[in-house]
Amino acid sequence: MGKHASSQGRLNVRRRERILDAGLALFLQHGYRGVRMEAVATEAGVAKATLYRYFGDKEALFCAGVSQFLDEARELCEKGFSGRGSVADRVANALAAKNKLFYRLLDKSPFADELYLEAGRLAADAFSRFDRWLEVRISQVLDEGGRKNAPMLARLLIACAFGIGKKAEQVEQIGPAIRMVTCKLLG
Repeated sequence: MGKHASSQGRLNVRRRERILDAGLALFLQHGYRGVRMEAVATEAGVAKATLYRYFGDKEALFCAGVSQFLDEARELCEKGFSGRGSVADRVANALAAKNKLFYRLLDKSPFADELYLEAGRLAADAFSRFDRWLEVRISQVLDEGGRKNAPMLARLLIACAFGIGKKAEQVEQIGPAIRMVTCKLLG
């Protein structure tokens, strides 16, 4: 029984991931408003009833995708924070990794602005938790480095990095620009 349950659990995880991947691809291609759950089921290769067993509606699917994406961003940030280098290097690496991830996801989508708005509306709590975590985490790194006004600096660095990521014309511009701003602000 344990072996069967374990196998079934892995199948459920893979099916859920396949549905999330299909939803993400369709949201990027057609925007939030342009996606129908029937299309997600078809793209994922599952029956509509199976799709609705995992996600009760389109909003639940979208929010689960946002949460998965933010988990990936958190992991990338932690790698940056725990890497080698000065405080400025580590903070810059974390912020660059996060903003590059966002850029790569939304760069090719003609619906990037709509998806940003929907994510802010539908997944505001998830974004708030992530933003608060990022601010606290940067403040911790700055405190460890002996920086004063760590929370204020953290908020400023996050805002600057966000603007750089939004205005970048190529993903390659993000890292050097964030590093420059971070080094200037942290001196």
